[in-house]
Amino acid sequence: LARYDAVLMLNTTGPAFLPEGAKPDVEGDRGAKRDAELKESLLAFVRSGKGLAGIHAATDTCYEWPAFGRMIGGFFLNHPWHERVRVKVEKPDHPLCAAFGGTDFEITDEIYQFKAPYSRRQLRVLLSLDRAKTPSKGQRPDDDYAISWVRYEGKGRVFYCSLGHREEIYWNAPVLRHYLDGLRFALGDLPGDATPSTAGAPRASGRSARSGRAAWRRGPSSRSASGSSAWAS
Repeated sequence: LARYDAVLMLNTTGPAFLPEGAKPDVEGDRGAKRDAELKESLLAFVRSGKGLAGIHAATDTCYEWPAFGRMIGGFFLNHPWHERVRVKVEKPDHPLCAAFGGTDFEITDEIYQFKAPYSRRQLRVLLSLDRAKTPSKGQRPDDDYAISWVRYEGKGRVFYCSLGHREEIYWNAPVLRHYLDGLRFALGDLPGDATPSTAGAPRASGRSARSGRAAWRRGPSSRSASGSSAWAS
């Protein structure tokens, strides 16, 4: 990863660093050692000042690794909604929300409910489910169903958006721009505030804009996209 500035996890699911269908206890000591080394290298990579971007099922990944849940911002619990919903743009002036023009919008997709370590005390929510205009199906006592957020991990930057289950999401122009701006943020090319939503006044990101390269890992349910990319190994 040394030659890259960010990693993109596109619809990854389950263990990220073992052969498909394998588990550490099946692979033996060699597989478990490789799994642990790659996890530690990704965590160190982001904390050193690099970036991580996750789309949809990236939060349905590495449940056995608590540090990943904290880094990505939470773990998937279930998806109470798979229908047309109203999305609230919580930070209309944030650079990563420019695609939506400061306007809430409707979209049909699978909408996630998150479990710990999800907390607004640890991340800056950009998009969320508009509960006043959406059927009541979730189980969270706080009625908080975030859809997109950013956060800092050490010196690094993390972007996540849970939209991305349905095929047509990947040709929805505003969502694609949101993805792109999120990846630019993770790369360090687009400054943006990632102060936690409940942590008071915003602070500058402290990262200068620059040209970056991204390594990416695609899950089994994702579709290929045009562009220059490299697989994470």
